[in-house]
Amino acid sequence: MENALNVVMRMLDNGCEFDSYTYNTLIHGFHAAGNVVVVLSSYEIMVERFHTECDYLRKSE
Repeated sequence: MENALNVVMRMLDNGCEFDSYTYNTLIHGFHAAGNVVVVLSSYEIMVERFHTECDYLRKSE
């Protein structure tokens, strides 16, 4: 997951915009890896940007 986080950071540094699908994928992967800090921060950003909830978190309730 460290490699994935590095790719995400490079994408953001290069001006890439994430859609809700990308956020859902990130949240799923980091949740599976147990990285709650990244999950929560990604979720908060996604909700703020798209005014929507994470499909992955909604399924795991």
